[in-house]
Amino acid sequence: MTEREKKHLGEKAIAALNIERGRQDVARQDYRLAEEELSAENKALVLREPQLDTYWVIATVPLSKLRRISFPDAPGGKGSPVRIHNRAAWAEGTFRRGRVDTLVGALEEETRLARVLVTVPDPLAIREKSSDKPPLMIGAFVEALIEGDKIENVVRLERDYVREGDTLWVMKDGKLEIREVEVVFRDAKYAYIEKGVNESDLVVTTNLSTVTQGAELRRREAERLPEEKPEQGSRDQ
Repeated sequence: MTEREKKHLGEKAIAALNIERGRQDVARQDYRLAEEELSAENKALVLREPQLDTYWVIATVPLSKLRRISFPDAPGGKGSPVRIHNRAAWAEGTFRRGRVDTLVGALEEETRLARVLVTVPDPLAIREKSSDKPPLMIGAFVEALIEGDKIENVVRLERDYVREGDTLWVMKDGKLEIREVEVVFRDAKYAYIEKGVNESDLVVTTNLSTVTQGAELRRREAERLPEEKPEQGSRDQ
């Protein structure tokens, strides 16, 4: 998104907020003139409280990660949970919660990343249950951690152990086996492998001077073993 587009979105959001505040003032005047008592629920509707209850956060996501994100399949449905943090303004460990709502139909112009809209309720932390949370500021840059769908039946290995071309170096019968694997997801530290390795395999974790299929290998018994047994299981992204 260009700086011009960001400025336009910010101005549009501020204008919408000012309009809504004006409508609230009119609603309050109408309410004061009403002679009949209203229930708390109806009072909230008359005073338009829900209309000031949500901000939108634009998050950029690699195209390869979109299939792991849940979007609402109907009005009122729930998308993937999101944790939002403002690194520049909030203390470590402080965050706001939101949910993925919509996929924007165009890539971010400069980065070519996909964009998703995240809704954050009570962004100004006005309600009592949000009183200990920091307010979201229009135009601020934040980090959004999107919780993806659960990945079942995968092997987790450190990313560095997956070699060029999504291959693993495996020690089998004292020899090097260069094995192609299917990586279904990567995060900052780990790769999650669906096919090509199992929990009984010994994965070579050190760099080798000669990388040839069938090359002789030996384990260094005097030191910590350089092979790692993969971790079997599932994972929430």
